[in-house]
Amino acid sequence: MEMLAGLLTMLLVSGGGNDLLDYVQTKAYWQLKGVNVTVAAMTGELGPAKAEGGEAAEPKAAPRAAAVRRLMAIRTLGELKDAQALPALQPLLKSTALFEADYAQQAIAAIEGKPFERPRASARQMAGDPWLLPADCGIVGQVSMAPGKPLDIEKALKELAPGLPEQDPNALLPEVTNQLVSAAEQVGNVRLEGVTLGISGEVGDDKGFVVMIARGQYDAKRVAALLHETGDYKAEKSDGLEVFRGEEEEPNLIVVSNDCLVLFAGAEAEKLPVAATVAALKKGSGALTPESALGKLIKAADTAQPLWAVVKMTPTYREGGPMLAPFDSMSLVGRAAKDAQTLELVAMGTDAQKVAAAVAELEKSVKEGREEMAKVAGQMPMLQPAVDFLGSVKAKADGAKATVTASLKGASLVVAMPFWLFTTALGRAAAPEHREGPAPKADDF
Repeated sequence: MEMLAGLLTMLLVSGGGNDLLDYVQTKAYWQLKGVNVTVAAMTGELGPAKAEGGEAAEPKAAPRAAAVRRLMAIRTLGELKDAQALPALQPLLKSTALFEADYAQQAIAAIEGKPFERPRASARQMAGDPWLLPADCGIVGQVSMAPGKPLDIEKALKELAPGLPEQDPNALLPEVTNQLVSAAEQVGNVRLEGVTLGISGEVGDDKGFVVMIARGQYDAKRVAALLHETGDYKAEKSDGLEVFRGEEEEPNLIVVSNDCLVLFAGAEAEKLPVAATVAALKKGSGALTPESALGKLIKAADTAQPLWAVVKMTPTYREGGPMLAPFDSMSLVGRAAKDAQTLELVAMGTDAQKVAAAVAELEKSVKEGREEMAKVAGQMPMLQPAVDFLGSVKAKADGAKATVTASLKGASLVVAMPFWLFTTALGRAAAPEHREGPAPKADDF
């Protein structure tokens, strides 16, 4: 599953979706299931069952495989754009099953030639999440993901294949589809809408933590059940919330609700701020306050933008090298532009000479990185946006202030990393299982 999550990350960088099922091509899915794609076949997949009074019945406890199959049928009907599918889709607008109403609305909009945008994470929730983090964070950042859509996975994999010399391009699509479907049929569909990250101010071999508050949609009960089944996690109750403590390198998780999951990672599991985060979730606020030094940086940041981060420099951070040592604070903001994101980093220090030297060192490193990345992108075209990104970086020093700007087409690497973490954590809970087609080998995951 780590390989699959890594592949999804690379695909996301090229501008992919924010649903797990966005990476499953409908044609490949139905080939895997042995179903010919027609309007009649797809409406048949939605089931003829009726409740009393003739209204469509809601599935009470449909297995994840059946739920995924219904979602793929709904999406396929939208792609077919045949008005004959409307009578089967209209009742699903009232469905309470996860994702069904959204998928039905999107399919109907496609058939009727109307625009559609998926729901976003609540702005109020996202605004409150930084204040759930521990007080001893040194870095706080947030990404609000743009509503996604299905990716042309076949085209993306063909572009990616030259960089994967051990992979047969002709086998890559069914193999990836197999793995994605296997995971989805265990966990259900997963949508990631926004992420808030907190990193401790002190980090090292035996200290430090990362906290990630993920907002979106997923089947919390199913994920909790799978985590119980794996045996890799020790489950415990903390103030009414279920906490899963992982062994060795496994992350710790709090399965909060169908729209929230919290992950922890760090040098020593017993030092992770799990109890403090549970208390903050229950109360609605934590120990990080607007009056603190980091809190003031957050309040001053343009948090209405889809990407932002602030850094309160600590002695540990300054040990990162001459590009970091001169600064006391940093603020990053990403703004949506046409087909791209513009990024601006402002770093404040006190010694103008050291700041100028840091900027010069950054320019040198970016130039070298771009040259090396360009060599790789020659074999892997999907990395070209990263080359273009490095080429767009501009840095300047103005006394004790440094400003760095850049632009990136598609999704940013900052967006991709939370997606990788989220899908990896959930994917580890999903035992590979296939009902049709060849089963993948254990080491494929």
